[in-house]
Amino acid sequence: MISGVLVTEVINGSPAYNVSLQEDDIIISIDGILVNNSSDLNAAVTNATETSPNESVRLMVARNTSEGIVAIPFTPVPRVDPPKGEGKLGMLLQNYIYTVTENKAYAPWDAIPKGLSKYSSIFVDIKDSFAVLFSGEVAAKDALSGPIGIASLTNEVSSHFGAEGLFTFAALISISLGIMNLLPLPALDGGRLVFVIIEGLRRGKRVSAKTEGRVHFAGFIVLLLLFVVISYNDIQRIVSGQGFIIK
Repeated sequence: MISGVLVTEVINGSPAYNVSLQEDDIIISIDGILVNNSSDLNAAVTNATETSPNESVRLMVARNTSEGIVAIPFTPVPRVDPPKGEGKLGMLLQNYIYTVTENKAYAPWDAIPKGLSKYSSIFVDIKDSFAVLFSGEVAAKDALSGPIGIASLTNEVSSHFGAEGLFTFAALISISLGIMNLLPLPALDGGRLVFVIIEGLRRGKRVSAKTEGRVHFAGFIVLLLLFVVISYNDIQRIVSGQGFIIK
């Protein structure tokens, strides 16, 4: 099994580019420490630039060659003050673990813990995605997708990562929808929950049905407009040939 972080793009002129890192490389470790997700890698690179600025870090990378998957060391020098949106190494990284495994059956007492571990990693991926979105490293229009974008992304995930990646992506979508539905926004279940909490704080005195209805209606209109904007952006990305997998 090879686990790590998938490189989806290397920015020209960046430290990663200068040492010949390539798209589809899999970063396994940095300075001898295994990385399981992009947060691990970014934290290690940031720590390295703070403790030893302008010094190289050692990346162990798995690369798929004509002779099979080989491990190659690289020693880029992270930038202390990189251009906005490029990162210290100048790579775009997949937000979930890329894993190559052999097909193997496990006994139930082994399969259940392994499945739960894999499932928990999805929550880490969601947390990483929100962190990237709110940090401004990726524009909101590139980080958000509607049904059109999700359909295209499903095709990309299937072609790049096969059945395992597709099942992981399906679970990610399911969990993300559940989290979104619980956000305290009008027209969502989370918005209704806000009114229930308000009722509890007011000792059973409800907000009038008319007022609550107006709030939910306004929220529905906003969500509908957001859906139109996101769908328009998805169509633009498809027409321009831009992929949906974000690094």
